[in-house]
Amino acid sequence: MSHPNPHIHKVSILGEESIILGFHIFDYLVRDTLSNFKASTYVVITDTHLQHLYLDRFETTFHAVVDQLHKAEGSVKPRLLSYVIPPGEQSKSRAVKGEIEDFLLAQGCTRDTLVFAMGGGVIGDLAGFVAATFMRGIPFIQIPTTLLAMVDSSIGGKTAVDTPLAKNPIGAFWQPKRIYIDLSVLETLPEREFVNGMAEVIKTAAIWDHDDFVLLENGAEAIRDAVLKPARTAEFQGATLETRTPAQQLLLKVVMASANVKAYVVTHDERETGLRGLLNFGHSIGHAIEGIVTPKLLHGECVAVGMIKEAEIARHCGYLSQVAVGRLTRCIQAYGLPVSMDEKFVKSHIGDLYCSVEEIMQFLRVDKKNMGSQKRIVMLSAIGKTLEPKPSNISDDIIRKILGAGTVVHPRPVNHPAVVLSPPGSKSISNRALVLAALGTGTCRLRGLLHSDDTQVMLTALNKLGAATFEWEDNGDTLVVHGNGGKMQVPDSELYLGNAGTAARFLTTVSVLVPPSSDPSAKTILTGNARMKQRPIAPLIDALTTNGSDFKYLEGKGCLPLEVTPIAHGLAGGEIQLAASISSQYVSSILLCAPYAAKEVTLVLTGGQVISQPYIDMTIAMMKSFGVSVEALPNNTYRIPKGAYINPSTYLPATPGGQNVTKISGIANQRVKECNRIAAMMHELGKFGVTTSEFDDGIIVHGHDIASLSPPADGVKCYDDHRVAMSFSVLACVVPGGSIIREKKCVEKTWPTWWDDLESKLGGRTSDIDIGPVPDHHDYEISSTSGKTSASQGSRRNASIVVIGMRGAGKTSMGRFAAKALNRPFEDVDQYLERTLSTTIPEFIKLHGWPAFREQEAKMLQELLQKFPTGYIISCGGGIVETASSRELFSEYIKSGGIVLHLVRSIDEIENYLNKDTTRPMYGESMRDVWARREAWYRECSNFEFVISGQQLKGNEVEDANEWRLVEGIFARYLRLITEPKGDSLVSARTAPKPSFFLSLTFPDTSPALAHLSQLTLGSDVIELRVDLLKAPDNSEIAFREHVAQQVSLLRRHSTLPVLFTVRSVSQGGQWPDSDVDGMVSLLKDGLKWGVEYLDEMESRYQLAKSLSPDVVKLIGTANSLKDNFDCSEFSESKTSRSDDLPLIAMNMGPLGQLSRVLNNFLTPVTHELLPVKAAPGQLSAREIQVTRHAVGLTPKKPFYLFGKPIQQSLSPLMHNTNFQSLGLPFHYGLHETESVDASIVEKIRSKDFGGASVTIPHKIDIMAQLDEITDEAKIIGAVNTIIPITKDEKTTLVGDNTDWLGIYHQIEHHIASTTMRDPTKMRGLVIGAGGTSRAALYALHRLGVQNIAIFNRTMVKAQAVAESFKDVFEVTVLSANDLKSSTGKTDFDLIVSTIPGTIDSESMFDERIFGAATPAEGGASHAGSKIGVAVELAYTPRVTRFLKLAKHAGWATVEGSQVLVEQGGWQALKWVGRTWDLASVQRQVDNVPRQ
Repeated sequence: MSHPNPHIHKVSILGEESIILGFHIFDYLVRDTLSNFKASTYVVITDTHLQHLYLDRFETTFHAVVDQLHKAEGSVKPRLLSYVIPPGEQSKSRAVKGEIEDFLLAQGCTRDTLVFAMGGGVIGDLAGFVAATFMRGIPFIQIPTTLLAMVDSSIGGKTAVDTPLAKNPIGAFWQPKRIYIDLSVLETLPEREFVNGMAEVIKTAAIWDHDDFVLLENGAEAIRDAVLKPARTAEFQGATLETRTPAQQLLLKVVMASANVKAYVVTHDERETGLRGLLNFGHSIGHAIEGIVTPKLLHGECVAVGMIKEAEIARHCGYLSQVAVGRLTRCIQAYGLPVSMDEKFVKSHIGDLYCSVEEIMQFLRVDKKNMGSQKRIVMLSAIGKTLEPKPSNISDDIIRKILGAGTVVHPRPVNHPAVVLSPPGSKSISNRALVLAALGTGTCRLRGLLHSDDTQVMLTALNKLGAATFEWEDNGDTLVVHGNGGKMQVPDSELYLGNAGTAARFLTTVSVLVPPSSDPSAKTILTGNARMKQRPIAPLIDALTTNGSDFKYLEGKGCLPLEVTPIAHGLAGGEIQLAASISSQYVSSILLCAPYAAKEVTLVLTGGQVISQPYIDMTIAMMKSFGVSVEALPNNTYRIPKGAYINPSTYLPATPGGQNVTKISGIANQRVKECNRIAAMMHELGKFGVTTSEFDDGIIVHGHDIASLSPPADGVKCYDDHRVAMSFSVLACVVPGGSIIREKKCVEKTWPTWWDDLESKLGGRTSDIDIGPVPDHHDYEISSTSGKTSASQGSRRNASIVVIGMRGAGKTSMGRFAAKALNRPFEDVDQYLERTLSTTIPEFIKLHGWPAFREQEAKMLQELLQKFPTGYIISCGGGIVETASSRELFSEYIKSGGIVLHLVRSIDEIENYLNKDTTRPMYGESMRDVWARREAWYRECSNFEFVISGQQLKGNEVEDANEWRLVEGIFARYLRLITEPKGDSLVSARTAPKPSFFLSLTFPDTSPALAHLSQLTLGSDVIELRVDLLKAPDNSEIAFREHVAQQVSLLRRHSTLPVLFTVRSVSQGGQWPDSDVDGMVSLLKDGLKWGVEYLDEMESRYQLAKSLSPDVVKLIGTANSLKDNFDCSEFSESKTSRSDDLPLIAMNMGPLGQLSRVLNNFLTPVTHELLPVKAAPGQLSAREIQVTRHAVGLTPKKPFYLFGKPIQQSLSPLMHNTNFQSLGLPFHYGLHETESVDASIVEKIRSKDFGGASVTIPHKIDIMAQLDEITDEAKIIGAVNTIIPITKDEKTTLVGDNTDWLGIYHQIEHHIASTTMRDPTKMRGLVIGAGGTSRAALYALHRLGVQNIAIFNRTMVKAQAVAESFKDVFEVTVLSANDLKSSTGKTDFDLIVSTIPGTIDSESMFDERIFGAATPAEGGASHAGSKIGVAVELAYTPRVTRFLKLAKHAGWATVEGSQVLVEQGGWQALKWVGRTWDLASVQRQVDNVPRQ
């Protein structure tokens, strides 16, 4: 099809119709330019990214049109030149401008030249400035290719370049002859770039035209779809009116409206003396934010946040209503733009960067729009209208107040007059009113609605269902609802509800009323964000399902997403039962929809007292206002007649209206809201000195004299809950001193103007405070687990951890590490005491003595546990157990579900450490005597114990740092074990490989075997420690309990596998004396203290064992025939067939019972040839069982492959086949070499016996199209190197993954502790090369936490392309050869990964300077034994490359390519067969292969 003549639209600017808009207008723009702007030379200036997209096409079109025009005229054809620059802001410089000018001069360009600026804002600004100054000014034409450039930078004639000191300080006003806006090019933009431009479109409508803003409000989905999901029903879609879709027409309308406004403003204020300043709405604060976070956030993203902040300033000043702020917020969010710097999207891009109030104010001070000390900020007075036709003067105090994340509330005057304050509309009432009016017949005007995200979710969903149409009146104060009388349709897309819980519950029943459509497969889908997918809805679904409705859970049972199959009769009706104890929103959901049921509904609430009766009464009252009267019957029963709602012409929702000890009951459900509100309130009230307690149904608050209350130093933590923030701000109005309220923005969910109302109406007084980055709130949420978690375990998840132990055991350092690992605040009792008493401990003891100190220490502990019962790490002094009151306090705390952790360290190490510590007074007795006195107390006062066991510290900085890093890693695992719900750390019967095994260690002392532990445990999933077989070393004073504790600690040190803690008596086949039952029980309790994952307790019968609520049942019988083994296996299958069945280990003993070990699927006990004895007669090794399972047909053969070319020299077959053989698996890994991803590869991966595959060049990208799913990591990296077949319910899904980055990541992690810095977040990383593997290397550095990442490649354009592909995830700096060689002295890099072939000539790429200037004499290291950095080579031929030689010579830790290869191969094995390999053994095999 030939290119059609496009339908174009024109906008006038400065008296000329210079702005041309349309779809697919390239041909038109070339013809229009050549016809109207004659030149001897035309020059296209663009960037390398756009070169491939548009330049060739432009040149072809240009020459074709030139041939046509000049053939007719017979004139000389003009030249077309092009100049391509690197993309990005760095190109907008004086240097690049000079290069372009030199190019024009070299090409003989004169004043008879016209420049095309084809690109985004950078190209437009730069090329325009070149045109403005070359030959004292030549004509130029703008061809913007980004939405931001189309509606903003290309219009107005502003041109400029940046300098190191400022953005756009040197430039000129130079108007383009034409601005061609081809909207079809937007389809090539990444989503983030398109959304970035929408900020300017929204800004323009917000300041100028309410109707345009309404188009943006209501058309977000269509406008996004026009670009991100464009229709493809015709070639050159949209070029003509006949092929233009409604979505394209809407897109054109809003872009043209924005261009119209910009053109009008420029025409009337070309040089920005007044009116043009309105276009800076959102830019004053937005530019300040951009100056701090660029380039991590884009311009439009910063402006979006700036618009909200500037709108909030207008609201605070009384110029703008909250309705308008809410509408602006929701419109911005609808396009995927941020509205706050605290959003997850923003955090994911800026990391730890924080925009402090002071930094933003500093940027605002140098804003050229300022008038003296007054900041000039555009103030909205309504949507589409500004307060003045120019920016307004705003004081610093107001700006600071709005910018601060927290606020200080000061006590208000006692004699303040009484006030009447009307709260904004309730979320619950607003949602009820919307449902009623939508289901009703006629038009209803709703006033006083709460404008919130939840309300918008409900509006959008009801509109999609066809339940009603909506429009706004009174500038958004009135919502006009045109109800459709209950008639609805299946929506054409899912109903996304975000985290709007009320909307989800109401719409669930509403969706049941939707009738079937002509498409029988059409169904209603209700879904939401990750939080919504955890919120329960099962009681409502169960009740509706029982009534005949058809639901299907699409992910987790009991939560969204839901699939609702439409039924002809809709809601069946009749009797519907709900539990009285559930949320009233479930009850209201059914009440609201009941009139439209097929039969009259009788709703019965069963089982006791009704929760939140007032809300049910409110629903019934509202239904009556819409013409339906509900009859309340005895026994919590309601009769709802059949009928239809009749909408009142106007409805104004109204918000519904209790000694020193206040008891609040009936609020048990507040424990499972956004946070556990009861726990949160108790915690925060305790900070003020208020005593509280809780009971099953509520909370008890003990009154205090106001004068005795004091504000907490760290302020009130609001847990992102608006009720908490508002409650404590009221309390703060009477508490002496100023009280800090953190997370003040959380009130916006229900009362956005709260802080303004607190000051202007309630007489409160607030001041700004910058509290720094908002930390993650404590998780007071109680969530259900699949295991049988007891109440104490449930409360233990968030209980504060109190650390006790001897002085010098590491309580403070390990406590601080625990706080970091668990993301909790840290408090030290000693430091708290010193702060509280305003003295030091040595001074206090000197003045008052030890007994007084112990008394104060116990008091401080009690205060801390009252203040911080949850979510903290609290470290105690070593002697705190000396006081009986403290010991009693620990005991009570443990009983309440708290954690007291005893930290144990060798007494020898403690003495060595304390000999160097002079900061604490000594006791006058030996530390060993102190330990002997306290040891029993420590055990009595703790319910968990962590033993620091391993190498002695040697005083060598690097080796000691490595040792502590290892201890910290083990401690982090331990902390997860004792704080996570039961079952999180256990081997799952559903996800574990079949069969799974545990290795029974039978050593009297495991120490000699630790060096071989990886070989011993190969193929096993759990390590069993047979405690009854342990013996303390001869001639040792170590007690048996201490020996066992060290054994557990050593196993954790040398293996990540879970530990099974077993004590067998003589009668049970072990060696523990039958008479010592108390000793056995004591040891089992100690096992729990040490945090072992499994305890083995023997019971003789299956039903009895099951009744004890274990996690796993083990059933042992005796085989008298081979048939007994098959019977045992069948019994196991019958007891584990359902998803909620307990895992079962079922085996037979005796000579004939070995087969049962082969048939058992879950945690079969196994032995190994290196063990001194078998733990039980008949035990087999894991390998023997796997071989036997294949022989009897349980484990079939599977082929694995390497796809790529050339691959004949690959080491992968050696690695994987060695592993398969070691595990006893009948698998084979082979090579399949092809030029492309052809039919032979597809046939192999789709074969039923396919086991998995590795993928190498050149197939890593092309293979992705043949797979069913791609992991997020592989998507980001842009390549797949591993194919994993996952079979579930007889359906196999092929998953593409990438393990290259894992190999690099873990090898750097292994070696990083040997460097002088050791913290990846403070390191600078470099990747050399721009091939496929460079992407995995960059991603590995990013996942390590490296903030400053660079890439270098001989061909810079390739490096730029790689860097560009990661821009939405993290920033990569592209370096030139000069950049690499500019470093002298200390190295610029700490981590370097080389991805170039080992045989390439690298001397022209880099030299020793990339590793710093260290010489052999210097040893390259700044500390004895430490390394400067880590150098990773990915080429494994030759074994030692030039890169590695230079690195080693400079004193760097080096990683050979084969080490990375083996590491990533181990991760492949884990993903294929559920078990990694013995890395050391495989590495030895690989190292034995001859290489150069």
